[in-house]
Amino acid sequence: MKKPSEREFVVCKITKVNPNSAYAQLLEYDQEGIIHISEIARGWIKDIKKHLKPGQVVVAKVVSLKGGINLSIKRVDPTQEKMKLKEYKFDLKAERMLEISVKEANASADEKERMREKLTEEFGSLYEGFKIAAKKPDMFADKGMKGKLVESIKSVAKKNIGHKEFVLKAEIRMKSYKPGGVNIIKKALQELEKGGIKVRYISAPNYIATIKTKNAKSDKKIFTELIEKATRNSDIEGSYELK
Repeated sequence: MKKPSEREFVVCKITKVNPNSAYAQLLEYDQEGIIHISEIARGWIKDIKKHLKPGQVVVAKVVSLKGGINLSIKRVDPTQEKMKLKEYKFDLKAERMLEISVKEANASADEKERMREKLTEEFGSLYEGFKIAAKKPDMFADKGMKGKLVESIKSVAKKNIGHKEFVLKAEIRMKSYKPGGVNIIKKALQELEKGGIKVRYISAPNYIATIKTKNAKSDKKIFTELIEKATRNSDIEGSYELK
């Protein structure tokens, strides 16, 4: 059974909290570790339950493998925690992409494991392998990697990696002096939200409209058209400014 190495940072889920220790499931390994109360936080801890709760996910450092997996939270600084969680998130994404690739290629479990080992060996990690597949697919051929599963990996990687998300934003000003003006404005804003635009109230008569997209160039036109339609309502005095 695979175990972590000493001084390795691991992502854990707290499973049990005792008066002087806590047990944690190592999410990257089929193993359980223990965190002594002295390794939870700097300074004296009166009540461990104020620091840890079952189900809580934390980043810990493996301090010893003698007599079990001994972990420390206090020896993990915020930067290390952030980097480890980011790495773990990418690993989960890579595993999902590998599952999809295997299914699309109708590959066997053995082929899946061999491919995982190959990608990790050649590119440093499973996720890095998928990044290469998305951005430099020719490198696979250079390394003699070919076949139906490889082509599936390239296709899945291209769909899931390298698409930067953009936020389109506009400041909207709306007034209505018609009877029921508040409802008129409310209805116009609801129409924007139906189009996938998030509207946030700032202060009368100002609102901020935003939408997230991976196709900024094409979606900007649609975004602008929807904003124009809302602000040019005959019952509203409206204007907008793209940010």
